[in-house]
Amino acid sequence: LKVRMAQLKYEAEEKEKRRLMEMELEIRRMDLEADTQIKLKRLELEAQAWRQAEISQQNDPHVDTHKDVTEPDTTREETTPGIKQRLDISKCIVLVPPFREFEVDSYFQIFERIAAALEWPRDVWALILQCKLTGKAQEVMSSLSLSDSLDYECVKSAVLTAYELVPEAYRQRFRALTNKTPHQTFVEFAREKLLLFEKWVAASKVSSFTELKELILLEEFKRCLPERTVLYLNEQKVATLSSAALLADEYSLTHRVSGELPPRDARRPPMMRPAHASSVNVHQPRCVYCHRSGHVVKDCYKLKRKNEQKTSPSREVGFITKNKQVVTEINDCFQPFLSKGVVQLNESSSDQAPVTILRDTGASQTLITSDVMIFNENSATGVSVLLNGINGEPISRPLHRVFLSCELARGYFDVAVCPSLPIAGVNLLLGNDVAGGNVVPPFQVLNDPCSDTSSCVKE
Repeated sequence: LKVRMAQLKYEAEEKEKRRLMEMELEIRRMDLEADTQIKLKRLELEAQAWRQAEISQQNDPHVDTHKDVTEPDTTREETTPGIKQRLDISKCIVLVPPFREFEVDSYFQIFERIAAALEWPRDVWALILQCKLTGKAQEVMSSLSLSDSLDYECVKSAVLTAYELVPEAYRQRFRALTNKTPHQTFVEFAREKLLLFEKWVAASKVSSFTELKELILLEEFKRCLPERTVLYLNEQKVATLSSAALLADEYSLTHRVSGELPPRDARRPPMMRPAHASSVNVHQPRCVYCHRSGHVVKDCYKLKRKNEQKTSPSREVGFITKNKQVVTEINDCFQPFLSKGVVQLNESSSDQAPVTILRDTGASQTLITSDVMIFNENSATGVSVLLNGINGEPISRPLHRVFLSCELARGYFDVAVCPSLPIAGVNLLLGNDVAGGNVVPPFQVLNDPCSDTSSCVKE
């Protein structure tokens, strides 16, 4: 109980700590959002003041005339640099959110909205952006040349390509999204599908209905082509259906990807082939002697057999027949282990079937032939047993419960019913499951001993 109370107290303290940490994080987030809103508002006011100052300078004729007369060229040159000097890059960097590698596509949209709202000059977008890039994006940025690193569109394209956020990747993600997750509603699933489609369309730079039609038709056209042809069209970056069809025809004629052979030259005589050669795989080796596929001439069985017939002398062949003899008598070696017994379905029934029993100490299951008596559903146990012989192949035989009465055992036993037994004249093979350790019947002492041994054995 004390351990349980201590555990509950520890869990309560952990929950309280977690709640306090969440509150602190929420307060910090709210403070950051408030600071960001204040900074944005301040920048908007400064931008409005700059615009009003420029408008007032343009509307003042005396100032413009005086400037045009005295310094006509310097005024025009100092207007734009003055605005650039007022733009504080450090303040702009603070307003840009941190870069996350799992939200690369949405990060550029957020950055462009912030830059457009604050009216930042486009030539400084790449400079501000590279101050926030991390990981793979930073490596891509460092691999660009100086001129390309100052071009925002070039930087954006390189980063999106590095993260595989190209139109083909968006298309595959859009098509792969076929089922919603268990914890997702259909509204959320539809919204995710819509977002992926919009990203695919935006990455493909589709802005009209005609371009959207070309995009859908081009995708359906690629689905009907072989994989190698589709890879070639993707490498060529085709944008229209007509250009894709022309490039596909050129590629198929050059590489023969359709699987069809080119038309034969009429001046060239046709090659003689066997009738079965049309269905043979061209990749398999083919014998030039027997014209069959799957082997070469040095492994041709037909040629080897022909050569053996030439070199080897003729041999006479004789046929031997063997008469099968049915053995009905029991071998004398089994006589010490033979005995007589009676088998019946019930102990009280009158239909008794006499059997000749052979004691087999190497058998773990007692066997009986099916011709001894009629076995029915009442005697069946519903279980079969697997019997392994000398050949090692298991044979399944059904088990029946019968009443056995003999010199070695008496009672109800489960025996396996077989069509025949390997010893002719034996109806029941008595195994160790019934006889146990008994091998031969116990000897009986007679009151009147016999002088003739053979007569005693018969008795």
